[in-house]
Amino acid sequence: MIRIIVNGVELVLPEDLSITMVDENPVVTRNGKSSHDITVSLLEGKNARAFNNPQRINNNQFVKTANAVLFEDLKATKGTAIVLPKTTPETITFQFVAENSELNYLTQQTQKIWELDFGSESTIEYAKALFTIQHPGYGAVMSAGTQIGFNKFVCSPVKYNSTIANNYALQVGLYESPGQIDGVENIVMQPYLLYYVEKLIELLGFYLVDNVLIDYPLARHLFITTLVQSNKYSDALPDMSIGEFVSAIEEFFNVFFLISSDKRCFIIDVNTYVENMPIIPLTEVEDTFERNSVNQSSETTSLSYDLGKTGFHKYQKINPEIIKASIKLHYSGPSVMRNLIHADQLNKFIIHITDNDQHEHIYTPDAQENVYKVIPNGAPNSCIYVNKFKNYGSSENPLVLKIRPLAYTTDKKEYWIFQDGLPQLITYLPYQLPFESSDLYTPQSQVILTAVEDNLVQSPRKNTIEVGIFSGMIELFNVAVFYPVSYVDNVPEFFALDRNDQGNFTAWVIDKYKATCNLTLRLVGNDGIYDTYFRTKLYDESIEYVFKMPSNVDLNTSKLYFYKHQKYIPIRFEKQLSKRKNYATGYFYRMKP
Repeated sequence: MIRIIVNGVELVLPEDLSITMVDENPVVTRNGKSSHDITVSLLEGKNARAFNNPQRINNNQFVKTANAVLFEDLKATKGTAIVLPKTTPETITFQFVAENSELNYLTQQTQKIWELDFGSESTIEYAKALFTIQHPGYGAVMSAGTQIGFNKFVCSPVKYNSTIANNYALQVGLYESPGQIDGVENIVMQPYLLYYVEKLIELLGFYLVDNVLIDYPLARHLFITTLVQSNKYSDALPDMSIGEFVSAIEEFFNVFFLISSDKRCFIIDVNTYVENMPIIPLTEVEDTFERNSVNQSSETTSLSYDLGKTGFHKYQKINPEIIKASIKLHYSGPSVMRNLIHADQLNKFIIHITDNDQHEHIYTPDAQENVYKVIPNGAPNSCIYVNKFKNYGSSENPLVLKIRPLAYTTDKKEYWIFQDGLPQLITYLPYQLPFESSDLYTPQSQVILTAVEDNLVQSPRKNTIEVGIFSGMIELFNVAVFYPVSYVDNVPEFFALDRNDQGNFTAWVIDKYKATCNLTLRLVGNDGIYDTYFRTKLYDESIEYVFKMPSNVDLNTSKLYFYKHQKYIPIRFEKQLSKRKNYATGYFYRMKP
């Protein structure tokens, strides 16, 4: 029995109506439920009323999309009816989309992610900025079992050309008590990425039930930098469509936005979801055959960042042709490399690799940027740490991630103490911070005539999602002053101001820096993006199995099926629904042993 309700009105369906419903498995195909074209008569008053009387002359108010519910027997699926151009004065034709097909419909429009209203913050005072750096990470801030706040953004330092946003001031210290933060200049919020993810689900009309990303430390601590002096969340977003934004999140963390028939949303790890799918026997199969899959394998075996060729990034992803032209020398660790490198290797095409951490170095005079380095014993030059954001895997067509690391630079804080009752500058404390090669834009008011005669002034936007990690304040090198430091890797992006401080600096990296800055955006390594979030698929995509059987409401893509001693995951079911006996064709992949 089929029933369809549109805008709260049950449609009058033709007696001979037969609907083809396609139920695709979203974890396999990224799609959900959809129908082939459904045509109903507008001569029936209920049908005309459901779609706001599109047959009336000069009616510009009839609906093009509408809330809909499709009943298969007693099982209800909530979705959207999309009106097609085939409508005539006597009939209207539409498609029903639900679950992930509805999400795809909503996100595949041309609307930009920043056109949605993500809300804004009121004026951010010093106390609030300080709270965000003292309690790092997106979400509820708890103390002694009580929620004391909810972080959507962080006010961590960012450099815009020569100006530093969130530039925290240090007290003048005493010998026995180093000065700590006591003020801030130029407050600019840097929103957490997860705020946009969770808010987007709500804006699209779904209800977020479970979000596996909350359990991922990296996801909770990723923030994006804004190019605009604004407390409006949309102003920080890149120039991407809604669909591009969702794909960027799914691809980076290898997760999936799963939509249920009642419009609940689950952000899931695909393999974990498949491992926990219920298994039921497949009975009443009337015909079977198998064929080579026409789909290319969706297995991700190689990842890449598309980084810039200037500043910080030119060191952190070296041209592959340079790597190919270079000799690779391996050492068990940095201390061995320091002892074995010699003057004849200076500036030669040699990549020096420390095997304990797989870090790559080039032996050269100091680089233009203050990057992390290892100082060889008795040598005036440096082994610069490079290529940290190299590709994972060797495929010529890697998955290029649309979330990528921010560029970083180094600045320094003046450290003053009272001596003989007077403040005295003692030293400089280096630290790293994101770098934007533009000034912070201040929104301008504009009248329409100026926009017509000149140009409409619009806020600057990036074309990809650039992120940093904020895990809290750290003790700066080499005074016990705590300061907010963000990062993109668990190795610093700078070196001590005095190269003779290598021993103390190395100890500081291990004891202080890595104790807090313990995450990374590297693609390669045991703690890299690939090994952390990507696993081999649990099913074989090379052969497609096709089973034909009577249809029933329990036949859906949320289960695994057991048939003749093998387990199968459904790719899709195609059901022919009518007022007579219904049939289904199921397409499956076989689960790996």
